[in-house]
Amino acid sequence: MSNSPNPLIQDIAFDAAGLVPVVTQQYDSGEVLMVAWMNRDAVIESLTSGQMCYWSRSRQALWRKGETSGQVQRLVELRLDCDGDTLLARVDQLVGRSEPEDDAMAAPLSERDRAELQSTITPGWIVVTDSEVVPLGQVLLDGRHVLAADEPSTVGGQDSGPSPYELLLMALGSCTSMTLRMYANRKQLALERVIVRLKHGKVHAVDCENCESQSATIDRIDRHIELLGDLDAAQRARLLQIAEMCPVHRTLQSKVDIRTALVPTV
Repeated sequence: MSNSPNPLIQDIAFDAAGLVPVVTQQYDSGEVLMVAWMNRDAVIESLTSGQMCYWSRSRQALWRKGETSGQVQRLVELRLDCDGDTLLARVDQLVGRSEPEDDAMAAPLSERDRAELQSTITPGWIVVTDSEVVPLGQVLLDGRHVLAADEPSTVGGQDSGPSPYELLLMALGSCTSMTLRMYANRKQLALERVIVRLKHGKVHAVDCENCESQSATIDRIDRHIELLGDLDAAQRARLLQIAEMCPVHRTLQSKVDIRTALVPTV
């Protein structure tokens, strides 16, 4: 298939493998049915036939949803996000027997595979990979510990762990609490417990005096710190100042240089 039946094709930012992720949603209920992959031919066939067609990474072939199960997905609308690198397919899925979601789901990570990954991690690095919780679950490894990440069911996950933004807030919160604890111990303050509550959100740029554009949104983290113990007003004020010196806080507020590289598959 060489001719594009829809100008949408020209705007899709396919990755190096010629693929783009697609979130498939039941058009009338908003339920997320699956997360899969499409290549150019799959997009064109879906738009042309009116039925969802995906790309199977495991079989390296087009995968026409419902061929064996009867769970055909009639395409209602295909949308592209503002970055051009993710599709949203609004469909009407016909009821049929359940079928495996092919490589829309990640292969389970065995204990042996996990141990091998842990053994490859050098100090200062972490490894993140798909978990057995489909379709979005992740395993987070640092060579010593195993954590989980996922998205809530409202956005297509299984809620098997905190979301990426929740993990970010946990990193800031734990760093804040540790920083305050170390300072209090060194100064022998009567700090019994630190409770840090955090929330991430987007706010309109008009709320930010230093923003370049008044039409943009910015990230904002609200951090509420509760200090339990026999502390006077001056000690509490000083501890609040110390919280601003938390290393993760400084990292989030500094210019961060993220360098991404594709490494060979071994």
